[in-house]
Amino acid sequence: MEHVKTILKNGIRNINLVAPDVRCSSRAREKILSFGFKGLTLIEGREWKNDSGWCNMVCYSSKDEELITSHLLLMKIIGPHCLDSRCARDFYHELRTGDVLNISSKSLMRKLGITSFYKARSIITSFASSGLFIPVGGEKGRRGLIPYYYDGNDVRILVIRHLLSLGYEVTFTPSLIKARLGSSFLAVGEDIDSLNSINGKVSKILISPDSPVINFSSIRSYTLHSFLSSCTFS
Repeated sequence: MEHVKTILKNGIRNINLVAPDVRCSSRAREKILSFGFKGLTLIEGREWKNDSGWCNMVCYSSKDEELITSHLLLMKIIGPHCLDSRCARDFYHELRTGDVLNISSKSLMRKLGITSFYKARSIITSFASSGLFIPVGGEKGRRGLIPYYYDGNDVRILVIRHLLSLGYEVTFTPSLIKARLGSSFLAVGEDIDSLNSINGKVSKILISPDSPVINFSSIRSYTLHSFLSSCTFS
């Protein structure tokens, strides 16, 4: 529970355990409560809390994945938008295995045979609030979606998912992933020059493919495996 200690150390006392269903977050809740952290408030749900006094900790679990996925697709996507169930499921599985930091409304329209741009935007909003995807901030107010259930190997998505599981608030640019947890700030990237362009009190982390990179820029280097194994970066 080092990551919970880190959250508390950063002055946050309220944790929102985020998952598509409470069956996915119940084990994490029980484990956190067993440590007897004082002054800690825990809640569970699909809804994201946009409040500086809270952090959102995504609890990944494959428990009842097929049942939960089928239920949420029917109740949040297929039913409300009157979509063909097979097309909607195929499109969902395509999204969760691809690079979905940015979903194209035009691509969605082609895949689902939709002629209304506004309906496509509404479907994307429904995906973002369904629990099957996690909204993250992008450049110029754009929103990206990260799949809750994921089998792919896109480095950016894996890094963002891990940071979300530790309670960080995440935004992304084409070259960097930026994260905040209370008063702690991180910048994560695969390029030293991009990291060196960041000013201020920010912990800089370089993800290298094979082995940590020695540098003289106060940048900590991780392989992807070691980064995903870490529970704290303070």
